[in-house]
Amino acid sequence: MNIQTVQCLFVWLAFFVFLGLGNVQAQESQQELADKVYTWVNQQREGNSLSTLEVDSRLQTVARAHSQAMHKQNLVAATGPTFDSPEDRIKASGLTEVDTLVVVAKGASWEELVTQLGQEENLQVLLSPAMTHIGVGVTEDGENYWLTVQLVERRITFGTFTFTQTSSIPIRRSLEITGSSDQQKIKVVVIAPGASSTQVASEHVLTPDATGAFDEVLSLGSATGDFQFQFSCLRGDSYTLKHAFTLEVH
Repeated sequence: MNIQTVQCLFVWLAFFVFLGLGNVQAQESQQELADKVYTWVNQQREGNSLSTLEVDSRLQTVARAHSQAMHKQNLVAATGPTFDSPEDRIKASGLTEVDTLVVVAKGASWEELVTQLGQEENLQVLLSPAMTHIGVGVTEDGENYWLTVQLVERRITFGTFTFTQTSSIPIRRSLEITGSSDQQKIKVVVIAPGASSTQVASEHVLTPDATGAFDEVLSLGSATGDFQFQFSCLRGDSYTLKHAFTLEVH
């Protein structure tokens, strides 16, 4: 191998190393930008005597996917004819929260993005007192950053779901749910497969213990199919729906 060949190989090696470092730096800059958003949002909330938001990795995934969709369609919007709604994106991810808010932005620098986040309509969303968790998704195309900030109000953290059924005929099924909540009373509504939202299979109130933990067994009867579960928290004199999901029972 002559000197010229070695020099040529060295140039190509250096080129590929440069490309690799460029990808790493781009990925790092996206995470750094996301971290800046987390910090800035919580600083604004602290400055307004509001609780800070907890970062959630699943929300981060939802937000990142929407940023990528905005970039692909070259459209900055939280929802629209070509996008799923924020609520549908939450549901599709397996999260159970009912209340969610979104802020989106596009800019060539952090300074441009933070200017948009600080606009009155966006800041009002980010300072929503009810929100508890945040996910930030960033993608970039070499010219601009595409940003999604997704917030949810999480009042229940679900733990385990355990199905059991009797061996006798007719078969009776039940679902044991464990979890925790900062709420004193939670109304649980179970809607059987094929029933409308007004046809309730069972309804009762669970009360978490002093540590916030609960362990509840819900009777499902003998039906199979998609059961709907709704969890509402007591606010004043009435209950407000906060979590909902569907589970298939065979």
